[in-house]
Amino acid sequence: MARRAEERPLIDLKIETTATRKSVTDSIAEHLREAILSQTLPGGMPLIEKQLAEEFGVSKTPVREALLRLAQTGLVDFVHAKGATVHQLDFIEMQDVLEMRFVLEPLALKQSAPKLTGDDIRTLEHLLATAAKPQTQQNLSKLSEVNNSFHNALYSRADNVLLLKWLSDLNDRRRLISVKGWKTENRSSEERKEHKAILQAIKQKNFALAVKQLERHINNFASLVLNHHPLAKEAA
Repeated sequence: MARRAEERPLIDLKIETTATRKSVTDSIAEHLREAILSQTLPGGMPLIEKQLAEEFGVSKTPVREALLRLAQTGLVDFVHAKGATVHQLDFIEMQDVLEMRFVLEPLALKQSAPKLTGDDIRTLEHLLATAAKPQTQQNLSKLSEVNNSFHNALYSRADNVLLLKWLSDLNDRRRLISVKGWKTENRSSEERKEHKAILQAIKQKNFALAVKQLERHINNFASLVLNHHPLAKEAA
């Protein structure tokens, strides 16, 4: 059951009154997005437009626009006569997302890996180094962002524009599932090793091995989420 609206954690942000509506909406959407992905705002929590407008120091219009934008990415639900709530990610949806990842990401890597440039490789190495930093490891939301960026960089040279769009549409759900999984069992150290193995295979131009390493990586994480996550009991 969702907590009462008045118990929702406050978001420490005041929008500059001189900002344009677009930038105000962008700022509100981004702050709400990060609060949802970090689970500061947990699934099922009501998002009251009037209360949010007061917290952000703005009118209700940009708040509603921000909520509608987040609804398009699957982070917010609008329920008739009840308004907006944080999307509650259930076991079946997690399973669906992971199945899509297993189909789409190896295909994207197969297209992208042979075309990755020296600059791309350095970006991937930098992201690996960032993920290993203690300040990143201690912030699961930041860690999920860095890991997400690593995967996106892997696929950045894929030719199929529609494939890249589908993967982009999964970004927020992928991050949310990562945080949920790590709260059950933090295997971020193992994931870094798996990321290194993928990158090493690419640097050796063994692209078939890179794809196999990626498939193993996704399978390992799926096993954590689907076999050990408490939500799995609901589907039993």
